Amino acid sequence: MLICQIENHDESQILGCCIKQDCQHLRTYCQYCMTSLHSDHFQQLKSFKQLNQWIFQKMKSYDQLMNIIQQIRISINTIYDIVNPLYVQSFDNVQQLSQNYLNEQITKLIKIELIEGTGGLIVNLNELNERLNNLCCNFKNFKSIPILQTNFLENIGQNSQYNSNSLIRTQFFQQNQEIPEKLSILFSSDQKHSTIKLENNCKKAINSCVGWKIAICEPKIPKQSCPIYFSFKIINASASDIGVCHKNKIIQTNFQPDLQKNQAHGAYLINQQGYVYSNLNPNINNKEQSFKFQNNDIISVEINYQKQKIVWTNQNKQNQFSMQFDDEDDLYPCVGINYGEIITILYT
Repeated sequence: MLICQIENHDESQILGCCIKQDCQHLRTYCQYCMTSLHSDHFQQLKSFKQLNQWIFQKMKSYDQLMNIIQQIRISINTIYDIVNPLYVQSFDNVQQLSQNYLNEQITKLIKIELIEGTGGLIVNLNELNERLNNLCCNFKNFKSIPILQTNFLENIGQNSQYNSNSLIRTQFFQQNQEIPEKLSILFSSDQKHSTIKLENNCKKAINSCVGWKIAICEPKIPKQSCPIYFSFKIINASASDIGVCHKNKIIQTNFQPDLQKNQAHGAYLINQQGYVYSNLNPNINNKEQSFKFQNNDIISVEINYQKQKIVWTNQNKQNQFSMQFDDEDDLYPCVGINYGEIITILYT
């Protein structure tokens, strides 16, 4: 049996809950609460039996909302999966390109041209985007509605319920200390292979020559209690790598380490095709264990020195992969890219 925790209410039995939207008191009520706290809105007090009926009604609306949202996500992902692979980089060095590569790129451009000329698809998509943005703004208003009442603790007083909520509140603040801190990084102009070109004030890396190479970012990742994160956006790539490295080991290989070796190669990376590379653990090195990602995906990398753990997250699809790392040497953010591949540091 639930007992009212408010002082001077004689530990009376809880009878139900108040569903008034702007009620500033504890939602549960006893016979004393009805007259002292909820007297101006009796009609919005629900007994537990009535409350279950009310929950059933609201969950029907919830199910309807979630079904609609799921259908929208499926439709958007379908369009995204069709359009995303059509990215084409400008042909700066045509003579170095193969005929097959040129044929593939021209085919992509023709598909874009067909989309442009098909029944106002782009116009309709833009109108849909505006409507979704308006809907999103409306839904964001609901996030600002407080869940806990402002005078919740004042009503409870110094009792066991108060102590319980104090503990919960303390745990909440402790958890908040784990919120990662964003690290502002740039590609290093000298800690990279010579054929990697940097643009946009060292925020964009482009591999201008055949072969896979690494570009290292600065500064190094600080060894602190709070987790650190940074993000990259895939502009044009099909086999790029994202992660961190021990700088000195990478420099020793002229920024071209052999990641397939099951030994310390100096890097902790995930590849676009799902392969992972670990300087620490040979059992997962060069194995297909991570999520795959593609052009326009945003990949964030979180480093937690306390747990010696790296977490990669695809912000577009919320996929995650993690691995442990060796913290004896400093870690630096880095990317590995093949010829023609482009990756940029995300600052939003």
